[in-house]
Amino acid sequence: MKKLELKQLIKEVLDKNSTEQKIQDYISKGNRGNLDLKGTKITKLPDNLTKVIGTLDISDSNITSLPSNFKVSTNLKMQNTPITSLPDNLSVGKSIYAAGSKLSEVPNNLYVGWMFNIDNTPLKDKYKSDIALRNAAVSKGGMIVVGDFIQKYVSPPKPKYVPPTNKEMLLTLMNDENQAYEEDSAWFDLSLKQREKIIDTYLNDPKVRKKFETNGEGYDANPKDEDTYITFLLNYIGEYYGDNYL
Repeated sequence: MKKLELKQLIKEVLDKNSTEQKIQDYISKGNRGNLDLKGTKITKLPDNLTKVIGTLDISDSNITSLPSNFKVSTNLKMQNTPITSLPDNLSVGKSIYAAGSKLSEVPNNLYVGWMFNIDNTPLKDKYKSDIALRNAAVSKGGMIVVGDFIQKYVSPPKPKYVPPTNKEMLLTLMNDENQAYEEDSAWFDLSLKQREKIIDTYLNDPKVRKKFETNGEGYDANPKDEDTYITFLLNYIGEYYGDNYL
């Protein structure tokens, strides 16, 4: 054996021993924190590494498999690894980054809390969309909670906000000084009777209301929530319609 080859062999053995010791030290400290094994030459993780309370990075390594019933609380980074399959009952709190790996199948009872990136893998050839991948996981007892594409399928739409049309309710909301900003001062300078008159005009005169709702600067005719709506009313009823309809 040539000297150069011998030196390389010795280096690989030392690196392997160093990595294995690093993992055992991590386990002895309660498996807490990120575990960075990027580019490691070891081919498997020890059986007594059952969880990582943090992110596990094994990208660009020679690791070919993960322990059974493995758990990662944050992210699993395994890009460009020779791993062809994941263990059953794998649980990853946030995301799996597996782009460029050799993954070819979804395991049983897989849980991924956010995203499962399988770009440039045999798995991507099989499941061409995130929704197809998610359905495959569900069919095997697992769940991929959301992802870039599937988020709109699993996040229910928020109910449309319907602005109140009851005068007393509107006055109660608008007279709450916690809603006030400097530019709202015109409304709070008015007497209660003046405020009531403006609200009556706004609610009972369709022409005024239509003009008000279509000409307000930056106003969304379909406000997304009560704060948006009340802030708009305070700004524009108080400043503009207060001058015109008192």
